[in-house]
Amino acid sequence: MTEESPRQCWRTPRELFEAIDDRYGPITLDVAADKDNAVVPSFFDREMNAMETPWVGGVAYCNPPYENIAAWVDRALIQVAEDRCRRVVMLLPSRTDQRWFHRVWRHPMCRIEFLAGRVQFGPPPGIKRSSNREGSLVLVIERPLR
Repeated sequence: MTEESPRQCWRTPRELFEAIDDRYGPITLDVAADKDNAVVPSFFDREMNAMETPWVGGVAYCNPPYENIAAWVDRALIQVAEDRCRRVVMLLPSRTDQRWFHRVWRHPMCRIEFLAGRVQFGPPPGIKRSSNREGSLVLVIERPLR
């Protein structure tokens, strides 16, 4: 995992996470976090490297750095397909023109929920709060029932 800019470490608003957890959880692992923005006690930080460490457990949450969303989506698909975790819930920008979006749009393991309005993420330490300029979506990845 490459060194991230502090601008890539924004926090999910607590109220939004609680709604996501109520709907799709209980979430047991945050795979793209640090000590300042983790939403659950069990999390992967840069040193744990979620791109190499298996996401073992029940339901994983991922609000990834937005500079490389495709790699995070691909990693999540693999983790669920290989039964390492039951479900992955991702908070992503609503970029319907991107290739990663078109890979998941009709994928049998994926469903997408578009969020109304714009999520106001919490800034990382030392970064001034600014307005989010794009919409967001929740991508849920899980194996279909057989």
